[in-house]
Amino acid sequence: AVKCLDLGLVDTKEGLEQLRDEIFIMCQLDHPNIVRLEEVYESHSEIYLVQELCLGGELFDRLDEQPDYHYTEAECARLIKQMLCAVRYIHSKGIIHRDLKLENFLFSSNAPDSELKMIDFGLSKHFRYGEVQHEAVGTPYTVAPEVIRGQYDERCDIWAIGVIAFLLFSGDPPFGGCGGPEPLMVVRQNILDGDFEFEPADIWSMVSQLGKAFVQDLLVTDPQKRPTAREAQKHAWLKVQASRLHNGERQENVLNPNVVKSL
Repeated sequence: AVKCLDLGLVDTKEGLEQLRDEIFIMCQLDHPNIVRLEEVYESHSEIYLVQELCLGGELFDRLDEQPDYHYTEAECARLIKQMLCAVRYIHSKGIIHRDLKLENFLFSSNAPDSELKMIDFGLSKHFRYGEVQHEAVGTPYTVAPEVIRGQYDERCDIWAIGVIAFLLFSGDPPFGGCGGPEPLMVVRQNILDGDFEFEPADIWSMVSQLGKAFVQDLLVTDPQKRPTAREAQKHAWLKVQASRLHNGERQENVLNPNVVKSL
């Protein structure tokens, strides 16, 4: 896949530096769950990025195209596990993504067991452990409370994974902000308060207690009490669901079909 960036549209020196930072970050990444940057070519007016081709498209497009797709909790865990693998990797490289959301994960192919690929490093940044970030960046429905407050570190990416897990379970964002009726100020306050509920009951009754515990453990407003990517990978919910997949129990805990419709 070739992406052409017109340098004439980058109207500030700061914008050009941000673009070069994104390219520099992508050049450092080599992981099965992160889109690969193959080549970069630059002319006097354009930069061409040759990226790995992801033919599988977005997760929810695939679900919509396959009405007989059995969307299970184990399948949900398989996707979250891959997202966490990518997050743990970039954090180990001293990179914070800062804009993790549903739209920034694509399937590499149309195969049923296709891997997910993390994309879009436009807001990513290098960091040192213990360093505090201050820039207000992100997307309303996945932004962490500490980002709103203006003091945060790499664990804001873990909060975003918790939001994505909630969405995969229910079809709705935990705090609003995904094109719903809530004003953004209400969404902002919900996030700051960590105010969410496992509603409606008919959707969440099909989710295991461990699945709910996973969401609760990641959506902790105090980032110091939030797990790292490595700790989240060891969560009991992921271990239980991984064993189910290993044993071929893909039909266990089939989630409510309305989840896919909502998404």
